Amino acid sequence: MEFVAIAAVVVGLFLLQNKLYKTYAFKNLEYSCTLSTNECYEGDEIELVEEIVNKKWLPLPWLKAEITTSRWLSFAGAQSGVTDSTRFVPSFFSVKGYSKVTRRWKVKCLKRGEFGIEQVVLITTDLLGYSNLSRPGGGGARVLVLPRAIESDAL
Repeated sequence: MEFVAIAAVVVGLFLLQNKLYKTYAFKNLEYSCTLSTNECYEGDEIELVEEIVNKKWLPLPWLKAEITTSRWLSFAGAQSGVTDSTRFVPSFFSVKGYSKVTRRWKVKCLKRGEFGIEQVVLITTDLLGYSNLSRPGGGGARVLVLPRAIESDAL
């Protein structure tokens, strides 16, 4: 009889935490993704700043931000995937309740043109990894990469 009671409590706690995360995981959670400048030269290194603010008591032990950007923006130290014209950069966080996390990426502008953060998708899970939850994050940061000036000695 004790085993049945313990099993019922464990199942109840599992369902409760699952419901809590499904309901409150993205409530009072702010994500921003900005570039340090909006204009630079080809070959310059700029900075991308990701900021997550959790304004609730519920911690997010596993949060992933999947950044979609141009392949001509190279992220230093990132395990990014590149397709024909797109780069996917995963960014993993662990955010406590009532806390703020800031991450800075070094980004090298490889080619001239206008590039930016096309889309960000935030993905999280409950404590046991049973249910995956996702929502779109903030994107839209842009940078205009100008051609490198020719040295007068080269002319």
